[in-house]
Amino acid sequence: MDTKRFSLVLSLVSLTVGSTLAIVHFENGETQQMNCKYMICLLYPTTEIIEGKCEKDTFERLFQKDYVMSGERISPPTGRAIEGFLAASDGQSLVVVPIVHWVAPSGKQMYLCQGTNEPGKAPAFSALAESRESVIKRIKEQLREIK
Repeated sequence: MDTKRFSLVLSLVSLTVGSTLAIVHFENGETQQMNCKYMICLLYPTTEIIEGKCEKDTFERLFQKDYVMSGERISPPTGRAIEGFLAASDGQSLVVVPIVHWVAPSGKQMYLCQGTNEPGKAPAFSALAESRESVIKRIKEQLREIK
């Protein structure tokens, strides 16, 4: 991801609070041919940036289409902290999804990357794990899915 796009993503992440989601649509026709790309950016306690690619169908299914609910949608507590974000683009839309962290009542560390708490509403993307490394792994696994 180039510096200009990365700056836009960093600006947008400041708009993501809790479970809100920022989506930007580009009007530039030449970007429509771009492969779908993603970037996972964890900011605290150390900065880590991971880039990758995903299939167009996967991008649409996980970020743009409403879906049939088949499980539980997690609602993080109000004491959560923003750990970073997942940014994904198909060349026409840029989606920014927060990655939050909290300590569960059981004392377990919880990490969640999820765009909305509204069941059935886009984006369907949700990754929950008990460690920073595990949430990154789950995000990457979902984005590599080919359906």
